[in-house]
Amino acid sequence: MDVRFRWYVPESGHEWKRRKGESVLVWKEEKKGGPTMLDQPPVGLFRVFANINQQEREIRKFADTYGDILGEPGSSVYGEPGKDGIKPILRSHATLKTWMFAIEQMRFAVELWDRCNDANGRAITRKQARESLTKPKRACGVGKQ
Repeated sequence: MDVRFRWYVPESGHEWKRRKGESVLVWKEEKKGGPTMLDQPPVGLFRVFANINQQEREIRKFADTYGDILGEPGSSVYGEPGKDGIKPILRSHATLKTWMFAIEQMRFAVELWDRCNDANGRAITRKQARESLTKPKRACGVGKQ
């Protein structure tokens, strides 16, 4: 996870592709290693992210503005061409499912933050919120049987 709170945003933007039956957000000019710009996100970006409407169009709009949640443009490596002549990308891009899970996690975190810091809230509500912070949340698909 990138905790530097800086992202590289491809100037060419993003597009959704279908890979292995899932929607995956990729950089439009990735094969060319297109130019990028370093973006220092604004204060409150976590709330913006938490409030994204979980639709492909809205997620792509966010990514075009602030960047990918998994990596930096140009960090992909291309493998040897397969029988079909296509070179596989050897870097995972965020799937729609990954984006949706990350947005849900951010909503949870923002809600807890607000509850913990609500001066007008009842003390028991703030205590419950703080206790929720110490309980680990399951990762997407982890621990399910």
